[in-house]
Amino acid sequence: MKRFCSVLICLICLISFAACGQAEQISEPEALAEALYSADIYSTELFPLDAALIDVMFEINHDYVSAYGYATAGDAADEIAVFTAADETAAQALFDDLTAHQIAFSQLYSTYNAGQCPRIDGALLSRVGNVVVWCVSDDTDTAQTIVENYTE
Repeated sequence: MKRFCSVLICLICLISFAACGQAEQISEPEALAEALYSADIYSTELFPLDAALIDVMFEINHDYVSAYGYATAGDAADEIAVFTAADETAAQALFDDLTAHQIAFSQLYSTYNAGQCPRIDGALLSRVGNVVVWCVSDDTDTAQTIVENYTE
């Protein structure tokens, strides 16, 4: 009986270690960007950004595989960006770029529309595997739930 229990405990430990080794990923970043864009959580209309504007708009200084971005005409701070990096190291560099963008964006809005600063400071900034997500909205919890729904 002791042997059986020992073997059973070992099997349970092995299974739990195997489950921990699986990294979370977002397999459809474009669909995630579209789901965030379609959500009713923004204070104003968002517009898709041309690929040439994404680096400038979000102050990106590192390479990426793909990017999807949306922004307002400037009347509010609402933004969406979903970047896919080649690997997790590159994703961390993009995360760092977006962290710097968040700080600069908040400082910019503090000079002419300070009411937007809490939305920027409390925005969703997340990295799941090699995908980085940035979303300034009226409802960060809903944005987070949308990201979780696309996480495997």
